[in-house]
Order: sequence, then structure tokens, then C-alpha cells
Amino acid sequence: MRRKIEWTQSNNNITLNDIIKIQELFGIAFPKDYVQCVLENDGGYPSPDNFDIENYGEQVLNNFLSFDKHDDAYIIDAYNDIKDRLVKKVYPFAEDPFGNMVCFDFRCNSEPLIVFWDSEISFDSSEEAIILISKSFSEFMDSLY
Repeated sequence: MRRKIEWTQSNNNITLNDIIKIQELFGIAFPKDYVQCVLENDGGYPSPDNFDIENYGEQVLNNFLSFDKHDDAYIIDAYNDIKDRLVKKVYPFAEDPFGNMVCFDFRCNSEPLIVFWDSEISFDSSEEAIILISKSFSEFMDSLY
């Protein structure tokens, strides 16, 4: 069931080329549904914005990271800030209000899993800091309430 998501503070100045440059830099291909979402709502704040993680409880999605290099939530800056505590082939695309990230996990498939990166746990174990949220971007977006 596709829920209606309202977006605020979205950038409307990015292009597919901006996304392709980041994909090339990371050596990945973002899911098509994510790319479409970002083209329409780059850096935006979704509502509803809550989601659940099994055995972890309710979480809050603050905003999507941006493909605009002038944005405070620029995806490359966010990645560079945490990459030393992040598992390889895991890339952030959104953040919560507390310094944690929602990420794509490309370790197993070409279609990435959606995972939560817990910034506190990452200081002790980058692997244990990764917690499964959902099997796809669409499933994740549909889970927002």
C-alpha cells in the first residue's frame, strides 16, 4: 500500500546527471525508485516520518541527504564524515535527528537492502551498527507512518 508522503524543504535544482556522478564515485547504481524520489524531493523532509525496526523500536526519519554540494546535508560530506566507522558497500541516503543514518547496503545484492546505521554502536563495532530495516527502498517508504 503506497502511502501519501508530503515533503518540505526539498531542493528542486538537481538533475539525473548529479545523481549519476555520485553513483560513479561510489561505484554503485541506486535503485530506480530512489532516484525518482530524489529527483522530486532532494534533501527533503518527509511526513509521515516514523518507521519501526524489528527488536529496535520506533525511529524517526529527519531528512534525505542531498545531491546538491551546497546543501548542509550533502551526501558526499555525510558519507565522508562516517566512512571510517561504516561497513564497506554501505552508503547513507537519509538521517535521523540524532546522528544516525538510513543507508543502502550493497554487500549482498545489486538491489540493496535498507539498513539503519547506529552512530553510537559504530564506535565499538561497525558491523553491529548495521541493523536491517527493509528489503527495498519502496518497502521502506511504504513503512513510514
